[in-house]
Amino acid sequence: MPFLRVLMTLPLKELTIQTLDDLGDRAWTLLNSMTGIRRLSAWSYKLLHMLQGWAAQLGPTLRHLQLGYCLHVPPITLISVFSQLPLLRSLRIWGVPSIAIPSIMACLPNLIVLEMDYQEQGNFPFPSTPLPHLQQLTIVQPTSSSLCDFGTDELWNWTSSLIPHEGSLQSFSLVSFEIVIPLSFIACLVHGHGWSLTEFCVDSAYITPKALTYPCRNCLALVLLKCSMESSDVQTITKAIEPAKNLHTLQFVLWRQVDLPAYDFFSGMMYDDYCSDLNEAGSGYFLLPGTMYGDDWSDLNEAVPFSAAEVKTLMLRPGSKLRTITFGGISYFVSRVFG
Repeated sequence: MPFLRVLMTLPLKELTIQTLDDLGDRAWTLLNSMTGIRRLSAWSYKLLHMLQGWAAQLGPTLRHLQLGYCLHVPPITLISVFSQLPLLRSLRIWGVPSIAIPSIMACLPNLIVLEMDYQEQGNFPFPSTPLPHLQQLTIVQPTSSSLCDFGTDELWNWTSSLIPHEGSLQSFSLVSFEIVIPLSFIACLVHGHGWSLTEFCVDSAYITPKALTYPCRNCLALVLLKCSMESSDVQTITKAIEPAKNLHTLQFVLWRQVDLPAYDFFSGMMYDDYCSDLNEAGSGYFLLPGTMYGDDWSDLNEAVPFSAAEVKTLMLRPGSKLRTITFGGISYFVSRVFG
């Protein structure tokens, strides 16, 4: 408790709270009286206790907020809290039913950065208040979830609903989603935000070479591209990314087609069931983490068939600004170009 009293005497602008236990009423009372905080990161199972009494004090100054362990906080309570934080510009939040996210966004007219996990549960009406103009959107698949836990159609429809304002989004990211991104979603994203999008990072989510051409051809400001592909053909990749004249960084997680009976790391999971989860990925293709990151199956790393010469040609072709390429766990950089 004495250290909290010392903190109260300081002109703090940023504060991080991480605890699995209740700090106690006296501690929360002191914290709730703090003012002037611009950036707050809070990880506590007592978030409800903390937020309800603190939001009014934080409202005039808080710009950046990160909240963990919101799983058991009622969405209506969160909406009440966020309605007192109208100046918030950046929100990272975990454990909130995804269906309630639009209503939370509607309370935050100045919000431009949003990161959250995808929790498809519950039922909540879509707000009538316009949503803010997001510039950066990041969606994370919880480690406890699988493809069977949510419908991919719902995911894409919900994602599109968060970015209704054309020409606002600059960065779109999916984290830990081992799924197929439908061409229809990519086309919709590019149609609405092609002029503004500079970063398209979908991590281990799968995209076809045809779909890849959409952001490369229509997002003129694109500088960072990260995705998974089934093709390891450098000519196919070159053709797909050729229209992206401003692309600076390219990162691929490669999918491979292997003789499934030769591998026993599916731990009893039936291959047909796995492929049905991947829908459009096609029979015979699946993600090999060892090939991507070199963790356990080092013998498979040789499956990345790109020579240094091919990569050099890809990076230094006429008109190219491409200076960083990563294939799985192998990276190539151009530090300086002469001439």
